[in-house]
This record gives sequence, structure tokens and C-alpha cells, in this order.
Amino acid sequence: MTSAIQPGTDHAVTFGGSGSVTIAPGSSALSDPVNMEISSAENLAVSIYLPNQTEPATWHPRAFTTSYVSAGDNAAAIDVGSTQTITSWPYLTDLLVTPVVYTGVIVALGDSITDGYGSTTDTNGSWPSQFFDAIQQSSFAGTLAVVNSGISGNRVLHDNYGLSALTRFQRDVLEIEGVRYVILFEGINDISDFMGDYPVTADQVIAGYQRLIADAHVGGIKIYGATLTPIGIAVHAPGDMESTRLAVNQWIRTSGAFDGVLDFEAAVRDPSNPESIIPSLTVDNVHLNSAGYGVLANSIDLTLFQ
Repeated sequence: MTSAIQPGTDHAVTFGGSGSVTIAPGSSALSDPVNMEISSAENLAVSIYLPNQTEPATWHPRAFTTSYVSAGDNAAAIDVGSTQTITSWPYLTDLLVTPVVYTGVIVALGDSITDGYGSTTDTNGSWPSQFFDAIQQSSFAGTLAVVNSGISGNRVLHDNYGLSALTRFQRDVLEIEGVRYVILFEGINDISDFMGDYPVTADQVIAGYQRLIADAHVGGIKIYGATLTPIGIAVHAPGDMESTRLAVNQWIRTSGAFDGVLDFEAAVRDPSNPESIIPSLTVDNVHLNSAGYGVLANSIDLTLFQ
């Protein structure tokens, strides 16, 4: 990956016909449509020029994709000539794409393990990205899209890094155009309580799941629950966290409350040490590496999305 785009592919973006936009704190802006064709697995480059120094703004801190920073207005340049790089996405939150044929959207709602923490930069190595790759190699190619709504540090019940899953479900799931399915893989940050401020029980996490299930069904969306993967000897795990995790997973598997279950724990659990992830698949006993995320992606039964 470089700081250059393919010549002849640049498209100017406007807002109400204007080449610039001012966004008030707490607000957002949607651009005018851009007339261009892209393939279903194509990487896009988006350039943003800020004429003045700005205060901290919306950003995706762990995008695991290289962005390039340069001085001056280089938004229309083929190559910004940058010597400074970051692996975050500032300002931009969504790209809305009109499909040529009907496409059902799957939203992956989760925390850092969904965000892709631990994957190799610039490889699209998160499990949602690799799940999309698996779809493209199947009979479902061209009929399903995957949106990654993972936020590192996110919780089901309480705001932490980003709004809680309960709070952001409307925005990050129900308001996604074309959404038909949501995969809920979240709860480790609730029960591990690494901030030491909100210790929760299995019943509280389950109650949060039940609210999300109800919200999904009201919206006509199927919701699949993914079991919480092992956390091993993570330094922030309190002593009773493992029993809480197992209780939550037992409910996910047996309650019948979800429309389907993705057994992520079983996919990466170390047979010789069930409280831990297979060593070759993890970077820190909590997060997976790209290979581990591939195991999660390939464990998903595509017939759930017929």
C-alpha cells in the first residue's frame, strides 16, 4: 500500500453542491452521491483537506490500515507525497454504496476482537473482513455484504470506548441500509471490567443481550450470538471472570433466544487448556492474530444467511 492512487480514478466530493463543509460538534454530514463504479472487494482511498488546525474529532483509532498525512491541500493529488503515516481513520465514518443487484447486509457488532486488534496492518485481517472473503468464494458471492461495527474497548452495558452496544444499536445496526442480519460478539469488556468501574454478572450481560435481540426483531432483523472466546491469563481478568464467561456462553448456546449461534469459543479454544486460546492464534491471550481471525471467519455457517 502506498500514498498514491490510480491515475484517472479521482472523484471530487461535494456537499449540497459545495466543495467544502463545516460540521458542528456532535453532528455529521452526508455528501452528495458520487458517480463511480467499484467492485465488491475493492479498496478505496478518501482524501480530506482541513484548512485550519482542528480540535479532536471523530476517529477510528484502530483501523489497522495505513493513512497518509501531508501539509497543504493535496486532496486531488495522485500522490500526496506523505512522509507521515497513521493507522487510524479520522473523520470518515461510513461509505454508502448502491449495489447493482440486491445485497443483504450483515453487521458485525462487537469490541476489539471484531475491530481486528492484533491483525496485520494493511491486510484486511479482521474476522469480518475475512468472513467477507469467504462469502466471495462461495455461492453467496455478490449477494451479501459485511459491515464491521467493532469498537475497541466497547461494552454491551456501559459506555466506555464509544457508546455501549445498547446505546449505539439503532445507529450502528438498525440504520444501516439493507441490513438483514447482525452478529453480536461482545461482552468480554463487560465481564473483565478492566477499568474497575462496572463489575457485572452473567445475568446482567444476558439481560443486555435480550434487549438487543428484542430490538433486532422489532426491526425485522435476524440476530446471531457468538460465544465469548477464552481470555486466559489476561492481567485485567478478575478471579470470577471465567465462571461468568462460561455462564454467558452456556446461555448463548442453549437459550434459543438468538436466531442462531456462532461458536467462536469452540473454534479457537486450546483443547489442552480450555481457558486459553490456541497459542498460535493469539497475540496476547485475548486478541487473535490474522490467522486466528481467519479461523473465526471460516467457522461461520453460511447457510445461516440464505
